[in-house]
Amino acid sequence: HVLVAMGVPRDLALGAIRAEAQVQVTVTAPRAPGATGNVIWDPANYPAFYVSPYTGTVGTQQGVTLNCVDFFHDAVLNQSYAANLTSLAGNLSSTRFNNVDLYMQAAWLSQQFGSNPASNPSRSIAIQAAIWQIFDVGYYRLTRDAPNYTGQSYWVTEARNNYATLNRSDFYVLTPTNPSSSYSQQEFLVYNPSAVPEPATLTLVATGLAGLAAARRRRKKNVEHTLI
Repeated sequence: HVLVAMGVPRDLALGAIRAEAQVQVTVTAPRAPGATGNVIWDPANYPAFYVSPYTGTVGTQQGVTLNCVDFFHDAVLNQSYAANLTSLAGNLSSTRFNNVDLYMQAAWLSQQFGSNPASNPSRSIAIQAAIWQIFDVGYYRLTRDAPNYTGQSYWVTEARNNYATLNRSDFYVLTPTNPSSSYSQQEFLVYNPSAVPEPATLTLVATGLAGLAAARRRRKKNVEHTLI
């Protein structure tokens, strides 16, 4: 989340990035791409902060929707850092939590914010709190609970009941290259339904769509505030 200084279309193609790669990540805005406002949460005993989703740059791709999945690490607006981009359909050993079921529950929740999360901040805060709770059960009681969409328990249950409907290959995790350090940056989840599976002989970063087309022809022949 983004600390408040005191005093997306959500679908984004990362087709130019391999399914497993090291990329530069930059958070550029504390709101979803195309959103008209920020969601600010001011829980007791914590400083006020912006709730994800955020807008960022992943590699050369701008306007990426970044969903915050862990509460205890920081990133800084407009400050780049190196991260491993890992498909949820792949090996998760380089991710912070290394648990595909938890990431898929968070992935399902990330799709429930709507195109403009600020239009219903209570709902958005509850969804974000549910994501954090999934990764550390019993700790993230930072919002009031309720038996409907404004309570995080509602969303935790919904995620557990519905995450299996998603396609793992549609989602990626962006994990700092030093994930075990307490000084490392935030880990994010990205929805990317049009991603290209990692090819052994094709470098998409340089060739983009032209490279994709060429590959298909050859085969036919032979994604100053502190974020936490």
